[in-house]
Amino acid sequence: MCEQSTDDDTSEWANSRFRPDSLGRAFGILFVASIGSFVLSTMGLIALGWWLPADAPKFSVGDPPVLALLGSWVGMWASPLAYSSWSFWQLRGMTVERSRPRSRNPLVRGYQLLALVSADLDELTPYEKRLQLTVQSFLLGAIVLVGPTYLVVSGHGRGVTTPNG
Repeated sequence: MCEQSTDDDTSEWANSRFRPDSLGRAFGILFVASIGSFVLSTMGLIALGWWLPADAPKFSVGDPPVLALLGSWVGMWASPLAYSSWSFWQLRGMTVERSRPRSRNPLVRGYQLLALVSADLDELTPYEKRLQLTVQSFLLGAIVLVGPTYLVVSGHGRGVTTPNG
C-alpha cells in the first residue's frame, strides 16, 4: 500500500501546469481567443459574402465560415460561464467577510448582487471582490448567450439559411 503525505500532494499540485487555482486565467485566455476568433470570422464571412456574386447561394449552417463563427460564439459564452462556476467554487473556500449586512429576502439579495457589480473595488473585502467578478462574468456570459439566441429565434437575425430551407 502506497502512502503519500499531504505535503507531496500539495507540491505535486504546485508544480503542475493545470491546477485548480490557475483555471480562472485559462478561462480568461479562452474568452479573449474566442472574441478574436469571432471578430475575424465575422469579418471573413462579411468579406466572403461581399465578394460572392449576387446569384450565388446563401450561406448555410454547415459552411466552414459559419461554423467558425458559431464555434467562436460558443466560446464567448461558455468561457465566462465556466469562469463563473470556477469562481463560485473558489468562493466556497474563502472566509466570508462582508462590509454590508446580508438579507434573507431573495429579492433584496438579488439587488445587493447587482449593486455589487458596479461597486468601487476599494470599498470591498476580498470575498466581495471575488463575488463581484463572479457575478460580472456570469452576466457577461448570459448576455452573450441570450442576445444572439433571441435574434435568431425572433427572426431578426435570419441572414443565414438552414440546410432545409
